[in-house]
Amino acid sequence: MKRIGIGALLCLVVAFVWFQYPVKSGPACMPNCEGLDMSGQNLAGMSMRNGYFTQTNLQGANLEAVSFFLGQLTRVNLRDANLRNADLTAAILAEADLRGADLTGAVLRGADLRDADLRDAILIEADLRGANLHEANLMRADFSAAVLTEANLNEANLRRANLTGASLRRADLRNSDLRRAVLDNADVTGADFNGAFVDPPVIMTLGSAPAAVSLGSAPSAPPLD
Repeated sequence: MKRIGIGALLCLVVAFVWFQYPVKSGPACMPNCEGLDMSGQNLAGMSMRNGYFTQTNLQGANLEAVSFFLGQLTRVNLRDANLRNADLTAAILAEADLRGADLTGAVLRGADLRDADLRDAILIEADLRGANLHEANLMRADFSAAVLTEANLNEANLRRANLTGASLRRADLRNSDLRRAVLDNADVTGADFNGAFVDPPVIMTLGSAPAAVSLGSAPSAPPLD
């Protein structure tokens, strides 16, 4: 009787969770939504794991808490999209347009963001451990308290980016542009800044970090927009 009672209780708990927090399936186009116009749609909480969204237009869409786990999103348009708390673990976002997107609390561990455009994007407390941001445009992006441990930021444009309190432990920042970036209280332990362009105040912020940097006023530095 006791076992039956416990079993019944567990069933009630599962039923409660199911009705209170139902699992949302993906959009009707899944698994192949490549090239579609889905701009402005409300897709919050949906599962789009392993989906194909190459060159899909999701501009301004509500994608809060969605799962793009292992998704293919090459050259996707996510401009001004709401991606708060989204799961983009190991997703391919090469050359994606993420300008002005809100990725607060999003998980992008191991994501491929090579050549992606994240100008003015919000990535507060986002998890980008091991993400590939090679040559990504991160100008004015907000990485406050974000985790960029072992991320590849080689040749990334971080001009005017906010990295306050961010973890850059063992990150690759070689040849990146950090002019006018804010690194207050950032953890740069083991980060590689060889060839990076930084302002003198940033050098002072880095303190004793093992880095060889180039001043923003160096003749070879790209123009500061």
